[in-house]
Amino acid sequence: MLRAIAFILFTTSVFAQHYEILNMGIASRDRASNVFSRYSELTTIFNRALSNESIHTDVKLRIMERESEITAEFEQGNLSLAVVSPVTYLIMRSRGVEIEIIGAEIRYEDVVDEAVIVTPKSVSIKRLDQIEGRSFGFGPVNDPLFDWCARAELSRVGLKSSDLTTKNYTDFDRLSELIQMGRYQAGILPKSYVDQPDHPFRVLAECRAPYRLWVMKSDLIPFTRRGLRTSLLELQDPRLLNRLGIQGIKEIDQSKMDDFEAAIRLAMAYTR
Repeated sequence: MLRAIAFILFTTSVFAQHYEILNMGIASRDRASNVFSRYSELTTIFNRALSNESIHTDVKLRIMERESEITAEFEQGNLSLAVVSPVTYLIMRSRGVEIEIIGAEIRYEDVVDEAVIVTPKSVSIKRLDQIEGRSFGFGPVNDPLFDWCARAELSRVGLKSSDLTTKNYTDFDRLSELIQMGRYQAGILPKSYVDQPDHPFRVLAECRAPYRLWVMKSDLIPFTRRGLRTSLLELQDPRLLNRLGIQGIKEIDQSKMDDFEAAIRLAMAYTR
């Protein structure tokens, strides 16, 4: 009789517990084993924060090659959490995907990165519109700051893609050298390249953009939403942050996203 009662109590408590599976999306063309190694500790942190005596959560890592796949999976309801570029976030919002921003990754010193469009001090270019017909060095393709926002600044002064000879670079030291050598009459670099008073560049424009955003579905239960937000915003382990290639994750003001959305519209005008 006692065993029967114990079994009933045990099974009742098991079925009363809320089980939740969350799929976390990461887009990377790196080897899946490398991506899993970078993010597996983070899923452990999530699981620990999102489980208690009445809730058990299992966060599973979904690795994809392109962010467009993340967008499709969110639309189909197959993802609950992901890290995406701000461009992808705006695309998802425009398609009616119900998501919210947890925070933005810090790549350099702040949640919104800064870059500068420069030309060598040795040339006669004084304004950005004077580089028409010249060569220009962009940063990585589709980077929110070093590609999209650079195009926005060029569009702001009336330039189009057909007005320049361009190439994208991932190595900013190399791009800096090429600009100084005159191989490129202008280009975009991290703001740190002009921090020293004796730098060789003339700054033609400044660019600002958020880096990658951590987003989650808006309809997750409150306990889960709080746990995800706290876990990410309080992430301070330097070893883990270094593995993720960031300095931290902070909340971002909506005004920063509004500014970036306006920059995207300008950037699209540049490509026409």
